[in-house]
Amino acid sequence: LRYRKDLKVILMSATLDANIFVDYFGGSKSVGLVNIPGRTFPVTDYYLDDVIRDTGFAPELSEGFDEEDDAPQGEASLGKALRSVGMGINYDLIASTVQYIDAQLGDEPGGILIFLPGTLEIERCLTAVKRIPNTHPLPLHASLLPAEQRRVFQGPPRGKRKVIAATNVAETSITIEDVVAVIDTGRVKETSYDPKDNMVRLQEVWASQAACKQRRGRAGRVRAGICYKLYTRKAESNMAQRPDPEIRRVPLEQLCLSVKSMKGIDVANFLANTITPPESIAVEGALTFLRRVGALDHDRLTALGRYLSMIPADLRCAKLMIYGAIFGCMESCLTIAAILTVKSPFVSPREKRDEADA
Repeated sequence: LRYRKDLKVILMSATLDANIFVDYFGGSKSVGLVNIPGRTFPVTDYYLDDVIRDTGFAPELSEGFDEEDDAPQGEASLGKALRSVGMGINYDLIASTVQYIDAQLGDEPGGILIFLPGTLEIERCLTAVKRIPNTHPLPLHASLLPAEQRRVFQGPPRGKRKVIAATNVAETSITIEDVVAVIDTGRVKETSYDPKDNMVRLQEVWASQAACKQRRGRAGRVRAGICYKLYTRKAESNMAQRPDPEIRRVPLEQLCLSVKSMKGIDVANFLANTITPPESIAVEGALTFLRRVGALDHDRLTALGRYLSMIPADLRCAKLMIYGAIFGCMESCLTIAAILTVKSPFVSPREKRDEADA
């Protein structure tokens, strides 16, 4: 932008903090800001204590759980229920909430969307929901076959209510038109990278406030909706405002190589000037890896490094393909690289595991 006065850059997002970008690109005098309000109907929020009170949910309480004598009876049992639910995901509570929403809606049409962190949680949730007679439970996550994913958009059978248990793929990626109620567990599985031990982990963490705002908005697409948050107001106030940027959550080898392939740029310095700079230990680790692979010789890009920077694949697979071309065994190397890059082509649904093995 400094060199090209004729270049216009437009950034759009439903959740980012616009002010960080305004400041980064030169302040409000040189950056225009347009805020477009979303076209949604109002959504009413209910938190964990409201949900327990409304559904009358009474979990199995352990013995010897004496309440203070001076607490009023109703509050004592609510406190007891809150403590026993704890901070984990309570599938019986989700089922009770589905039953309660269904009773509240009566004969009105409309689906229920439940946000969960992963596929195992989705399966456990649907098992609990299946016990409710007039529900039509469906899973929604990225590893379903396309035909199975499409089922969530179709209307339920007559007299049944569609209940979709989904990961955060339903947050912004797709819109299911007939959802009128959202149940949000407030959890998400997120990739995190620890540069100290060079490990990438998939961890279950609290979602950010911005993500939870997107989730509740799914209930207000066709009419005024409701959002049942299975966490307390205090838990919400402790959530991060926004998710951590990916540059701080993933290994940086590919990025460092791309920067290095632009002539005469010092990688560490360049990345230190980004909006949310990664830790210097992560950058140093990435450069060490590039030297080990043979993409860098001290701090100069090698011929191998130049080719690696052109191939949009994992660096190990890219190196394998380049060597395949040199040694005349391209076909085999392409096949191996493809197998390493793509998830398994074999489907193994939990209920048909034995058939799949056979």
